[in-house]
Amino acid sequence: MDLQNIEKIEKCCASAVVKLQEWEKKQEAVVPRIITDEAERKPYKAGGGSNGYTEQINVRTDGGELIDIRQRSEIVKSLSVYRLTRAYYDESDAEALQVIKDIVEGEIN
Repeated sequence: MDLQNIEKIEKCCASAVVKLQEWEKKQEAVVPRIITDEAERKPYKAGGGSNGYTEQINVRTDGGELIDIRQRSEIVKSLSVYRLTRAYYDESDAEALQVIKDIVEGEIN
């Protein structure tokens, strides 16, 4: 995916979050009806990360040596960090779900 598309998606997500938060502020509920958050994920983590070497994938070479898969796979080596945006709601709250759908669809279209 090219940088221009990534920027467009990130702007869409940011705008949707702002609109969801604005809707939430107008609600008089004690407990929030919609909660949003954002995160970044790295699809592959080499050993030595926060969870140690359990996240590293080793493959056996023809010579029997174990090496990190990134040394053998251009695809794994090229994986980049991706961002995600989430909206949480109570599944019994049909109105909140519809607001989320409407805002997200409005940003996409």
